[in-house]
Amino acid sequence: MKKLTFVLATLLLLPAVLAIQVSPSYWNVEIYPGSTAQATFDVLNNCSNSTSVQISDSGYISNWLFEDPTQMSLNGFETKPFDAVIVVPSSASQGSYTGSINVGGFEIPVNVTVIKWRFEKSDWYKAGDRLQISPSGYEIYIKNVSRSVYIEISKGVTLLESKFFDVGDDIEYSDLYMKVLDRYGDETKLLIKTTDPSTTITTGKEQESQQQSSNSGGGSFSFYTSQYGNKFFKDTITKETFVLRNGLSESVSLKTISYEGTLTTPEGRKPIRIEDWTLMTLGPGEEKSFVVTIDTTGLELGEWRPILTVSGLTESGKQVSASIAFSISVISSASPPSTGEIKVTAPTSVDKGEQFEIKVENLPSGGSVMMQPNPNLVGTEVKKEDSKWIWKGYINSTESQTIELSIMQYGGLLKTYVINISVGHVEEGTNVITLNYIPQNPTDGSIVTVQKSPDIATVTVTAYEGDTVVDKFIYTIPFRVVYGRKYCLEAKASGYETVKKCFDVSLKKLDLIISPSKPTPSEYILIQAVSGGQPVSGVSIKVDDKVYDSSSVNIKLGEGEHTVVAYGDGYQNITKKINVLPEITVSGPTEVVVGQNATINLSREADWEVMYSNLVISEGSGSVVEFTPAEEGSYEIWADNRLVYVVEAKGGLMSVPVMYIGGGFALLLVVYILYKTFFRKKKLKQAPDIGLLPYGPESPIEKVSSLRKEEE
Repeated sequence: MKKLTFVLATLLLLPAVLAIQVSPSYWNVEIYPGSTAQATFDVLNNCSNSTSVQISDSGYISNWLFEDPTQMSLNGFETKPFDAVIVVPSSASQGSYTGSINVGGFEIPVNVTVIKWRFEKSDWYKAGDRLQISPSGYEIYIKNVSRSVYIEISKGVTLLESKFFDVGDDIEYSDLYMKVLDRYGDETKLLIKTTDPSTTITTGKEQESQQQSSNSGGGSFSFYTSQYGNKFFKDTITKETFVLRNGLSESVSLKTISYEGTLTTPEGRKPIRIEDWTLMTLGPGEEKSFVVTIDTTGLELGEWRPILTVSGLTESGKQVSASIAFSISVISSASPPSTGEIKVTAPTSVDKGEQFEIKVENLPSGGSVMMQPNPNLVGTEVKKEDSKWIWKGYINSTESQTIELSIMQYGGLLKTYVINISVGHVEEGTNVITLNYIPQNPTDGSIVTVQKSPDIATVTVTAYEGDTVVDKFIYTIPFRVVYGRKYCLEAKASGYETVKKCFDVSLKKLDLIISPSKPTPSEYILIQAVSGGQPVSGVSIKVDDKVYDSSSVNIKLGEGEHTVVAYGDGYQNITKKINVLPEITVSGPTEVVVGQNATINLSREADWEVMYSNLVISEGSGSVVEFTPAEEGSYEIWADNRLVYVVEAKGGLMSVPVMYIGGGFALLLVVYILYKTFFRKKKLKQAPDIGLLPYGPESPIEKVSSLRKEEE
């Protein structure tokens, strides 16, 4: 009886289960940390009765999944779509994750594969090499190779690490991994991994060899400008023209344009990209102008050093190339160009272990500073602000030191400065304690580690709120600091001078990442709060009047301006505006004639581009798009980085082959000659029979005879 009841219940439920069908029936995604993926599913009510279905998700990735809508009503045999979005946190580890979407009892399996390291390279490098890692902006400076490898790692103007690495030591950031594999003499072998597959690693030597290769083929296939550098404000677009000259004795067929150290984004390649690029042949002595767009939209502050290379093939089959090495400084605010002399300031005398700074001011455009390795110099901070370069550190020796600074401009040596610093003598029997703390600029909640030498030194930590002591303890393990307090470290040891250092704790700075930058009501907008470029926890996001208890949301917003605020304990509040623009509708012809001007009208103002064969042939801003197609084919209209229209260009009168036109004229000429010849003869032979000859001295018969003789 129970079995029969179960069978009957199953048969009754089966139609309801089969009534809902979803396409596609599964979702497999390969994705990277901090990225999003979107899919649209069609839900079919496969029966005649109306029904209502709930849409939910489950599994490990349920916190990553968002569905819109989460409920829908379906009439009989009706189909409706719903959108699903996967938002992978930047902190997600590499691996496979599973979950499912439930649509009225229909299960959609969701498999997510998170891939972190997409680039990997191991190679040998020499002491003094600076490795530029693009487009992430990291720089690895191999200062010294001896029993250990002394390496500085920086990003933009921020020094991230400065220490000795032994073989086997490694370090990892959210988008960079480095490991010391081996060392020999003054060389070390490094393993470098990044999250960007387009990563390039260049050294000064590599850039020199690239420049030499650009001058191959007699040294005269090259750009007039081989190095270019300038400062650009963040979120700006500038255009520069560069001229390529073929000084060879044979023609060169241009084949490819390649980039090193650039970043590919939905808005286009950054910070440089070529405009109006077409394949062509340059004869001996001919020139070609290239328009390069320098785009700093969304880029991090600091130095970008991309390389643009144009390659071609000569008539004799020889490969040639020409390059431009760019040095692009992205700055946040206006600052007048440096017009004064380069100024270097440093103390003439310091005590062993005493903190001091070396400052270089009035650096020229494209300028940078290189400090030659010195084992007795210990750096604690290096930063570059516009035309200033500042190094902070101390000397760990009692001997006087010579410090050599090389001022570089666009990769070339501009000037060298030599600084001599004497080290003050301490009293006999008295030594100096070395005392440091990490991080150098603690923020609320930071874990502070104290470094001391010798190990026998005792460090007392005192915390102040104003002038009141709120905590005091002997340092034994790293400790957490609190915003609003001042911490003082005092190190003492028998036979050593007492050393004291203090620091204040500031709030952590927040930033908001909003993508896309020009959204419309139909698009999901990813809003993510970050600090120092990394995801954060304990932060809420408020959009207009709605609060989300999460540091990352993926939502749709109505047309108009919206206010976004991110806030949390220990963080400075940040506010940004989002302007949701109306959807773009297009009016205009779907077919145009080659060689004739075409006009397309947009429903609102937008930045537009016309593309043909993946190349931009025309661009501008406004609501009217104008261009002249030169060839038959499909022309894509893009507005605010979205494809909004496609126009087909067809051949006009001028596209008819010339041989057909010429042949037609020739045929008409032949018909005309035949007509004139035969039709006129026929009229002359009939003339005597109808008596049209006038009366004259000769008789009519004699006149006809003379005419016939002339014809014969």
